[in-house]
Amino acid sequence: MYLPAPTAAVAVNTTQLATTAYVKTNIAAIPALTAAAVNALAYPVGSIYTSVVSTNPNSLLGVGSWSAMGQGRVLMGAGGSYGAGSQGGTATETLSIAQIPSHNHGYTGQFGDSDADGGSDRSSSVGAANSHPIITGLNVRGGGQAHNNLQPYLVVYMWKRTS
Repeated sequence: MYLPAPTAAVAVNTTQLATTAYVKTNIAAIPALTAAAVNALAYPVGSIYTSVVSTNPNSLLGVGSWSAMGQGRVLMGAGGSYGAGSQGGTATETLSIAQIPSHNHGYTGQFGDSDADGGSDRSSSVGAANSHPIITGLNVRGGGQAHNNLQPYLVVYMWKRTS
């Protein structure tokens, strides 16, 4: 003889026997697992999404509002004096005199040597024992223009989830 078992109310958490009706009701109550639901967990607000495709991540992931960010910049880990979201650096840099390594230009020949720079040797000597290098500032070099200051890079589109 068949005796029907009592069906527990939804969300009952006891050792009571679960009927088919109870199981079906609780399974039906589970929210549908969608790509958007998974992506919302994988990319919470504040996340950064990178791609070589310019499509807004909302179209690809189906979740959130996204704004393009970081054009012309590379990512760097936060820490020390670098707070998350801060920016700095330059694509080109013009060195100041203080940043250029210490060096000399110009004629450095000895008395009686020929001058490879096209200048003149000393025309008189105090004596061979006093012969010493001559250093002048006549041959100034450099144009003072900016130079590239870029590390090796891969260009990608970067997006930040804003909501």
